[in-house]
Amino acid sequence: MKKYIIFNWKCNPETLVKAKQLFKSTTKVSFKDFEIVICPPFPYIGQLKAIGLKIKIGAQNCFYEPRVGPFTGEISPMILKNMGCNYVILGHSERKRIFNETEETINKKLKAVLSVGVQPILFFGELVLMTKIGAEKEIIRQLEAILRGIDKKFLTRILFVYEPAFSVSTQGGKLLSSEEVEEKQIFIKKHLNNKFNFKPVVLYGGSVDGNNIKNYLKETNINGVVIGQASINLKKLERVVKALAHG
Repeated sequence: MKKYIIFNWKCNPETLVKAKQLFKSTTKVSFKDFEIVICPPFPYIGQLKAIGLKIKIGAQNCFYEPRVGPFTGEISPMILKNMGCNYVILGHSERKRIFNETEETINKKLKAVLSVGVQPILFFGELVLMTKIGAEKEIIRQLEAILRGIDKKFLTRILFVYEPAFSVSTQGGKLLSSEEVEEKQIFIKKHLNNKFNFKPVVLYGGSVDGNNIKNYLKETNINGVVIGQASINLKKLERVVKALAHG
């Protein structure tokens, strides 16, 4: 199975010209080795999709009503699907921290996204440093709340992303070693398999860049990575692309 490389541009860049520059640099990654997904801000989705390359496009958020309606300022999953969006990020720690999103809200969004056939990139993880036992309990709590009421037949469509908030570069960026992440991935996969009887795809996010990406990807149970800050700076992105190009 190909490993996933997901680029989360967050609220960047400030112009379409710069967005196309980032996009062009990302196309240097081998499509035969990885499943590449770029998640730009909403206004760039159509422009990048129109370029027509093999890179998949994802959105960074959506509303919890699946179809169109009187929801000023929101984007429905159906609009994303009709724009050609293949994926959408749900539950990122920044949405929780800045916009006060709860597991209940994420659960509603997840159901909406799955109902229209867009593939969710579902984030979860501790918000603060915890003991091993505390972290495991928090991961289970989040997953069970987010997945409540989800039909089991849809679970294999979800890309799970373990990203503890303390590891995000804008929140201090406490770097977890590939061994530490591998241990967490094994725990997460075992829990989901025991609870729901399926084999999940679990990625890692948290200060991934050109210096450490190969370490994470070499681990068997890390099915890919999400790259944030290192995907919106051309020099940092070039280091990521170079690292991927050299296996």
